[in-house]
Amino acid sequence: FKHYECEEVDIDLCKELSLALFMLVQLGMQSGPIAGSKPGYFKRCGSDAAKMALQFLNESFPEEVLSIIGFTEKQRNAIQKWKSNAQKASETDKAPSKAMLKKQSRNRK
Repeated sequence: FKHYECEEVDIDLCKELSLALFMLVQLGMQSGPIAGSKPGYFKRCGSDAAKMALQFLNESFPEEVLSIIGFTEKQRNAIQKWKSNAQKASETDKAPSKAMLKKQSRNRK
C-alpha cells in the first residue's frame, strides 16, 4: 500500500479527492432519506447491517489511514462517530425495525 502525503501532490486535487471520497462513504452510510438524513444512524437497520458497515469502515479507514488521507477534522470525527454507532448497534443483536423490513421487501421486488 503506497500513499502520498497531501503535500506531495497538488493540494487542490488532494482536497477535491478527499471530499469526493468522504461524500461517497457518507452516502454508503446513509440509513434513511437523503433529505434530513442521518448518515451512520444504525438503530433501525439491525445488527447484521451494522456489522457489515463496521467491517467496511474499519477495513477501509483504520486509524493510521484517517490521519493521512486528507480528510478534515470534522470528516474524521464523523467517520469515528459512524464507527462508534455501528459498533453499538452491532452489539445489540437486534433485527431491523418493521419499517426497515418493509422497505427491504419492496426493494427486492
